[in-house]
Amino acid sequence: MIESHTDPRVVTDGSQQIEIYPLPTSHADDFQLVYLPREKILIEADHASQRKNQIRPAPLVNELLQGIERLKLDVGTIAGIHGDTGNMEGLRAAAKVRNGR
Repeated sequence: MIESHTDPRVVTDGSQQIEIYPLPTSHADDFQLVYLPREKILIEADHASQRKNQIRPAPLVNELLQGIERLKLDVGTIAGIHGDTGNMEGLRAAAKVRNGR
């Protein structure tokens, strides 16, 4: 099933919960984040560039960090559709590099 939406969604089977959040960016206004709260896993595409457990300072890294903070998600692992995994520490470090700090 494919659905389009602009509001957060929660999908559950009674034991597992998946949260879906829209995160419009300068790259595309229809980006979505998928969050597994029990596992603290955030699944994303194009916002960050994870390689070998590090996050590169990609152009959208600040927008991803701001979105996570605004949504108050407790993220342990960031799983990239186009890469490996990373974590919030790596995301914050990449944002600092991107910002020239």
